[in-house]
Amino acid sequence: MEEIIKCSHCQKEVEKSKAITNKIFYRDREMKWDSWKKRYISKAVVKSRIMFFCSNKCGSHEQMAMEG
Repeated sequence: MEEIIKCSHCQKEVEKSKAITNKIFYRDREMKWDSWKKRYISKAVVKSRIMFFCSNKCGSHEQMAMEG
């Protein structure tokens, strides 16, 4: 029996072999050491993660949702 996963966007159940993977880029914040100020400061960074989708349409909609 094939493993069943849920689409990351619409939560539709789909077999893992038929699922589409997309690399989704998004903005996040991290604490970085600032040697000039001698303390940690919050910096904006771009991150990515691999997500499973039922179709390319759901993948593109999730990317647009992450971009804001």
